[in-house]
Amino acid sequence: MPPENRVLIAGAGLAGLAAASSLRAAGLPTTVYERASELLPAGAVVSVMASAAAGLERAGLGQLVEDVCVPVQRLDYLDWKGRYLAHMPIAEVAETLGTQAYITLRSDMQLGMYERLGQEVVQLGATCTGFDQDDRGVTVKLADGREERGAALLGADGIRSAIREQLLGDAPRYAGYSGWRGLATMETPPLEPGFGKQVGGRGRTWGAFALRGNRVYWFSSAKMEEGLGDSPDGRKEDVRQTFAGAPDWVLAVIEATPESEILRHDIYDRPPVKRWGEGRVTMIGDAAHATTPNTGQGGSHALLDGVIVGEALASIAASLDDASAVRGVFERYEQQRVPQTSKVVKEAGMVGTMVHFKNPLACLIRDRILYKRTPKRTWRKRASAYLESGVPDQPG
Repeated sequence: MPPENRVLIAGAGLAGLAAASSLRAAGLPTTVYERASELLPAGAVVSVMASAAAGLERAGLGQLVEDVCVPVQRLDYLDWKGRYLAHMPIAEVAETLGTQAYITLRSDMQLGMYERLGQEVVQLGATCTGFDQDDRGVTVKLADGREERGAALLGADGIRSAIREQLLGDAPRYAGYSGWRGLATMETPPLEPGFGKQVGGRGRTWGAFALRGNRVYWFSSAKMEEGLGDSPDGRKEDVRQTFAGAPDWVLAVIEATPESEILRHDIYDRPPVKRWGEGRVTMIGDAAHATTPNTGQGGSHALLDGVIVGEALASIAASLDDASAVRGVFERYEQQRVPQTSKVVKEAGMVGTMVHFKNPLACLIRDRILYKRTPKRTWRKRASAYLESGVPDQPG
């Protein structure tokens, strides 16, 4: 297959690398252009739903899932005083369905895919700034002045995507709260691997999952104005002050976290749209449907995007020079994935509003009714969303 028929991918995040892995598994040439000059470990966790795990297996990454992921057991919801409200029975439902959901450090999954693809496929320090396309192919423009030609372009360059900017010209939407996350190594962690807890307060929430090796990943957010950034006292002190009064085990995890392992970020999403692409170009992952982290599904759907669109392009490998064939596959991919991911974005936004209630009465209703009085069968149904093993068929 000539170089002009390769698939170009802007961005080496989860979606971009999953797409490249899927394409390579099918024998299609592909090149990934990543703006970062080095892929570094970072303290962020991604959930890998059963459907995403099944998709990675199809892309030849089943061993990677086994190597870096921890099976999720359950997630407990607590009030600000640490009192139990409800739980998501992941392992219990998983046993019934015969499937499994996982958690892993995002960087472990990203680096694992990168190492399998290698520098032959993934070019680091290569920033995509835009593209041109015609009936014969698409040309990606790089910040260093290079232009690369291919049959199709996947915009996987994150929430502030240059590809999306050219296609749609819209902007990310601030969710109304800022977040901190960190990674602590503790001699005696407060949780067993695969177990998690989330504490809800007024305008703030704090949660944690235990990983292998006595590591505890924690995530938190608090309602505040956009762009405030770190105080002169530093991130760790900001976290201490924001979550003062939380249960003792929460404060212990914070204290065990080195300042260097705490990340701070305002939280954004992308409002759902009806289309992600045009001609030989479409988007995947956060570039297409960035979501707030409140339901823990964004990473899994990014992985699914990559696998599904990779398999779809592989199905027309002999026709990649045909613009109508490429556009047809992308249109069917978007018709399938836009409704699915739009639902995830909307649900995550609603959960984010709920967990950041500041009104005392609203918090009481949330804790005592929306959590504590929700029937167990409803929690089981919610857990099943993470455990359904079917990967959507490739767009046909």
